[in-house]
This record gives sequence, structure tokens and C-alpha cells, in this order.
Amino acid sequence: MRRSLHDLIAFFSPLVLYLTTMLPTLHLGDSGELTVGATMFAVPHVPGYPLLATLGHAFAQLPLAHAAWRGNLFSVFFGALTVWMTYRLLRELTGDKLVALAAALAFAGTYTLWEQSLKIRAYPLNTFFAATVIYFALRWRNTFDRRYLLTCFFVFGLGLSNHEILLVVGAVPIALIIANWKQVKIRDLLLSLTFAGLGVSVYLYIPLRAAAEPVLNWGEPNTWPRLLDALSQQQYSAKMLNPDWHNKWQMLKLIGWSFIDEVGVPVFALALAGLAGLIKRERALLVGLLALVLVNILLRINYIGEDEMFQVRRYLISGYLALIIGLAAALNWIKQVLHSRFRIKTVPVLTMLILVFVAVWPTMRHARANEQSANWVAYEAWQNVLSHRPLSYGLVVGGDNNVFPLWYLQMVERRRPTVAVLPREGFRSDWVIDMVAGRLPPGVIAMRPEYVKPELHNPLFLSTAANLIDESTFPLAFIADHITPAADDAEFQKLKASVDTQREGAITWWLVDGQAPIDDPTLIWRFYQTASIVDRSLLRDHHTATVTTDYSVYYSRFGRQREKQGDNKGAAAAYRLALAADPGNDAVMGQLGALFARNDQLDEAVDLYRAAIELNPREWRHFYNLSLVLRAAGKNDEAEQAEQTAQSLKETRP
Repeated sequence: MRRSLHDLIAFFSPLVLYLTTMLPTLHLGDSGELTVGATMFAVPHVPGYPLLATLGHAFAQLPLAHAAWRGNLFSVFFGALTVWMTYRLLRELTGDKLVALAAALAFAGTYTLWEQSLKIRAYPLNTFFAATVIYFALRWRNTFDRRYLLTCFFVFGLGLSNHEILLVVGAVPIALIIANWKQVKIRDLLLSLTFAGLGVSVYLYIPLRAAAEPVLNWGEPNTWPRLLDALSQQQYSAKMLNPDWHNKWQMLKLIGWSFIDEVGVPVFALALAGLAGLIKRERALLVGLLALVLVNILLRINYIGEDEMFQVRRYLISGYLALIIGLAAALNWIKQVLHSRFRIKTVPVLTMLILVFVAVWPTMRHARANEQSANWVAYEAWQNVLSHRPLSYGLVVGGDNNVFPLWYLQMVERRRPTVAVLPREGFRSDWVIDMVAGRLPPGVIAMRPEYVKPELHNPLFLSTAANLIDESTFPLAFIADHITPAADDAEFQKLKASVDTQREGAITWWLVDGQAPIDDPTLIWRFYQTASIVDRSLLRDHHTATVTTDYSVYYSRFGRQREKQGDNKGAAAAYRLALAADPGNDAVMGQLGALFARNDQLDEAVDLYRAAIELNPREWRHFYNLSLVLRAAGKNDEAEQAEQTAQSLKETRP
């Protein structure tokens, strides 16, 4: 019964922790697309995630909440299962239930495993397989029962069908096999490879589902060349083996700090000591773990892109698992020393205090960052974009942060499926063109001769925008007012100058013949009275920061509209929402300061202008406006000084 109790604690403690802090809906980034893959039995982005789509589909059938919540539950479950499997692994290594439980619960509270377990992702499932592979490798080493070896390789192959990053974990069973080579038969190795191949065969899901033309069919991998492109992740080839040594060094520093930050300095020191102690007792295991960590780091510093600096940790969770193994070894040694060398009655109490501290310390460190139970940012932001008056319009968006939540809302929740979501980079992929062409007027996706230029990155996108302008009956809107690279943006701005534009909410309408798709522009703001987007209690990741910064601009525009209508109270409220979304928006501080000044709230206006100057000390207008308010308040000396600074900055500005 006591053995079962420890197993139950190892599973249900993280399950409750993750459930109570889980996102209630989709997240930004990959969340929306992976939910589509799981719910609709579709093919997500490379490498296709066939195991996630298959297992996630089972969770999608649960009669609970909505599809995004069930997708997040998938990660919660496998995050908790990872902690339980880590407990079983550490129990196999140390033979001590309490030590194994304390270290496993510490792993549950590490930032990245916890954070990734709060929304649908491949990494909790991947880490479950990492712990399972190492567990069965140790079981084989301890018993030399070939059933454990075969199971280890089958699980390894099955895990690879979830994510190829599991490859680094193969270093542990390989190290144990080499160290115990005399116990291995060639037949067993051949059978192991066969079982691994059986696990990997889940990848057959990709061409089989692709041939069925699901609602999302990334890359249409129903031919061998396209399937190989998906499995080898060719779309990310530009990030691989990056030659930029400065970025490699920056990435290495981030990775090094992450190992400390995941568990905190005292627990990290214990874990390092425990790994060092394995040199004598578990040398083969230590070699395998070090190889796992070093190969993973080598891969990460050679895989560099725009977002990788923000999200490198998720690839390193199996490395953090190696740290937890060292932690368990250290705790086991400490417990043995305390109980063998000291006979005082307080030893059991001291031991328990150490174990409890280690178990809860990472959770306490990361509780603030991983409280996401009120995070509706992604849902609120993108349902707003789909809530404009026209029933059908072309909506040109950017990357994953834009596309994936919209795909979820349209494909799963069936929200405004008539809106043509046009990923700008999608015009370089035939399968994306095929997916969106049916929602556009016939023939608009066609190359124009004037854009057939070698310096243009995306000529078909520009051609389509020009064709939609000529077509004139289909409303066209853009998330961004500029694009990259510079040559494309120059052509884009020429197109934009050929029409009237109207910025409303999250998008800019391109208005042919000045025909606005909205009868009353102020009505659109009813879609932007959101809650979590301006909730500063939510810790911002790099995805969410982008959205909330945009919302600061939207609320600022709304405030100006309210001022024009004479609604000063409503304008002030809008400006405060803008500052709640982005406290660093000095322009909004100036707008609110001007509003206060006009209403004789001079002290409040002075405070706001001073705060704006602190954020942006090179903006001469802040000093000039401050001088006007100070003069109105009778503080002429301070006003004179502010006015002189404004004049100096104005004369020296570039």
C-alpha cells in the first residue's frame, strides 16, 4: 500500500499543480495548430507529430470543456506521467522511495517542464519517453532480462515518432550496452533494432492522413520527396549549422544559465555533486547522461533563428532530467551519511526537511511565471480580428503567432470560416495556396509581370495583393503595415499608397475607392474591450508581449477617438488600458498627460510627462509639453529649464 501511495503522489501532485495553472484556452505559437492536428486528425507542421496527433485525438473525444482545453489537458496528463515515470526511474537507481519522490517532485516544479505542460505541446510527451527509455535501460542493466532491452528500444522508436529530439536520449542505453557488452547477444541487438523500427512506424500516419486530404495538410507529404522533406525538417534548414559565432556564444550562455535557473542555485549545486558522485558508482550511466547533455547543447547552439533564443529551453528538458538524476544521487548519499554516522533522534526530521525543501523549492521559484489559468490572450486577440463587420474579407497575416490561432478558430470552432486568412509566407507554398484559394475571388492568386524581379522575396504575395486591389469588391485587410525584406516593403508601400487605408482595431483596411467596410468605425472597438490582454498579473512570454504591445496602440487610438467625441472620461480609461497593456508606451503617457492638463489636473499631468521623459529622454515633445504644464502651474523656473532642454533636443535630433 505504501509503495502505491508514493506512486500516487508522484502522479497526482503534478497533475493537480498543472491542472490548476493550465491555460483555459489556446496559447500563441504552435498551440492552435497542434490542437487542429489532434482534433481533426490532421497533419501539423514538420516533422508532422504523428504520435501527438493520434494520442491527442483520443483526448479530443473527451466530453470536457472545449477542444483547446482538451488539447491542453493532453499535455497536463503527460507532464504528470513524466514526473511519475521519473520517480520510477529514480527509485530504480537509488532504491529509496522518499529520495526518488522528492527529486521527481522537484522535476515537476522546474520552469520548462511545468510551463510546457500547461498547453498542448510535444515536449511533455517527449520527456515522458526520455524518462521511460532511461528507466528500461536501467532495468535491463540491473537484471539483464532482454525483455527490458527490447521494451527500451521499442519505447525509443515510439518516442521518435513524437519528436526527433529524443535521439539524444539514445546515448544512455548505448552507454549501458557498451559497458555491459558481454551480456549482449547479437540476436538481442537485431531484435532491439526491429522493435525500434516498429515504434517509428507510427510515422506512416503522415502519408496515410495526407492522402486523405485533411483540413490541415502541412506540405502535403503524400509523396516520397515531400515526406522526406517533412521528416528531415527541410523548412528549418536555414536555422541548422548556423555560422554566426556571436549567436552561438549567446545561445551557450542562455543554456548554461537555464540549467541553474530551472532548479535554483542550492538544488543545482546538489545535482552537480550527485553527478560527480556517479563517477565511482554509475560510471556508464554518467557517461550516457553527459553525452545526452553535451550532444543536446551542441545541437542547440547550431540551431539559431529569430525565436530560438526565447524558446531553446523546451528542447533541453531531457538535459534537465539528467540534472534531476544527479540530484537524486546526491540526496541518496546525504541520507545514507546522516543515518549511518549520526545516531541522534533529529536525523530523520533533518532528512525529511531536506527532502521537502528540495521537492518544493523549484515550484516556489516558478509559481508566479507559470500561473496561466486566466490567460485568454491568444483567444481574445484573434477572435477580435475575426469579428469585423464584413462576412468575408482577405486577412493578410504574418507568422505562427498569427496563423495558428486563426486556423484553430476557423477550423475547429468554425468561427468565420469565410474569412480568407492569407499567411504572407504561405504564397511560397503550393499547399497553402490550394487551402486558401477557394475563399478568394477566382484568379486573384496569379503572378504579375511587374513583380518578376530577382530581388523580390515574395513576388506572388505582392501580385495577389495587387490583383485584389484591381478586383475591388473583396475587402482586404492587413495585420502589419510593413513587411520584410526592404525590397518587398518598397513595393508593398507603393501598393498601399494606391488605395485609402483605415486602421481599425488590430488591422488596417485597404479601401478601394474609399469604400469603408464598416458603417460606423467606432463600433469596431466593442471587439477590443478585453480583459486578460491588459491584465498585468499575467507574466508575458515573447509571443504574448507582441500582442499586448499591439493592444496598447489600439487602446491609444481608441482614446483619441473618445477625445474627439468629447468623452474625456472614456478617453482617460482607454489610455489607462493602453498603459496596462504596455507600461513602456511613453507616447500614451504624453496623451494622457495632455488630457489631464486640459482638464486642469496639472499635478497628474506633470507626473505623467516626467514618467514619459524617464522612458524616452530623447523625445523633445515631452519636455516641451512638460514646460507648458509647469508654466500653467506657476513653476516658471522649472518650465524654463524644460523648455530649454526641448529646444536643445529639437535642434540636435537626426
